[in-house]
Amino acid sequence: MKRIAINLFASHKVQTGIGTYLTGLIEGLSKIKLEFEPILILNTEGREIFSPYLDIFEHFHAPSITDTIKGRVFYEHTVFKTALKKLKIDLLHSPVFVTPINYKGPGILTIHDTTFITHPQYHVPSKRFYFKHGIPMSIKKNQKVIAISENTRKDLIKLFPKSKDKFICIPYGVSSIFYSDISPAEKAQFDSKLKLPEKFLLYVGVLEPRKNLESTIEAFAKADIPKDISLVLAGTKGWYYKNIFKTITELGLEDRITHIGHIEYRHLPHLYRRALGFLYPSLYEGFGMPVIEAMASGCPVLTSDISSTKEVAGNSAILVDPHSNDDIIRGIEMLVNDKKRVNELVKMGRTRADEFTWEKNARRTQRVIMEVLNGA
Repeated sequence: MKRIAINLFASHKVQTGIGTYLTGLIEGLSKIKLEFEPILILNTEGREIFSPYLDIFEHFHAPSITDTIKGRVFYEHTVFKTALKKLKIDLLHSPVFVTPINYKGPGILTIHDTTFITHPQYHVPSKRFYFKHGIPMSIKKNQKVIAISENTRKDLIKLFPKSKDKFICIPYGVSSIFYSDISPAEKAQFDSKLKLPEKFLLYVGVLEPRKNLESTIEAFAKADIPKDISLVLAGTKGWYYKNIFKTITELGLEDRITHIGHIEYRHLPHLYRRALGFLYPSLYEGFGMPVIEAMASGCPVLTSDISSTKEVAGNSAILVDPHSNDDIIRGIEMLVNDKKRVNELVKMGRTRADEFTWEKNARRTQRVIMEVLNGA
């Protein structure tokens, strides 16, 4: 069997979209008949995250320098080449934007969005520089490039038309945990610990500019909905997050808007189910993982009618213009006041979420890997 190294350095216990992709891909590979032998490339954190699969797949433990971002980047582009040679791999899967600069063998790459190039204002300067140069180099080096939505694939074709035949769309999946729930005792403990309000709308994701939270908060303040309905923000504080809290203070919404920070992944299904609705009018997404997580959990969704969120949601969500506060207001009012439409959205959302599985993702990824290995 051919030996395929999968670089999992970007996995973190504080899980975001890319981390979910990495764990989902390995989960999916563990459930299908494989035509190759995966080798998991792990740092210290990764060994803990992927511990359920260490008896299933071969794995390589990288040195501790890879436990920091700067150290990992240095290692990837220098001595990692030697480690891969010793592992006698036939192909390297680089699942997070960039391939090691000195790796010369066959490879596939996954690109999750194009914002580092198309929307650099959404990122810190160091990431802008690294990915602005690293992404074009990596696209050139790899035989195939996976885009995680059709919207992202089209964006890549516009940016890199000479490489258009390399780009293939393989959507994310949604974890099976969103179809189950935690125990009643855990629910009570979770609600009590976080002091969740009785009735609330929900946002899940990093607190950063492209998530459009300032406009969401302004629309929430103006929407004609009962004042006993709160807004809960779940996620870590990211780039330029302070303006979000400034907006809350200026509008006098401290009593109605709560930031509960990062939520452990296994508790997300319960949080979605507790909410009246999910608000995600993002300005740009490569995919929009929380949209299908909410749908799978039975939570009605409001999201943007642009970029990949429209593609992912289909007709199973309230779609709004993220640049129009009036349109976001309209959507929030419908989500709260139109019970018939909400019930329809819950049913349609669950059906839509069923279309996205990690087994499908893994099978399609395997197909691409085998095409590269067979020279197709």
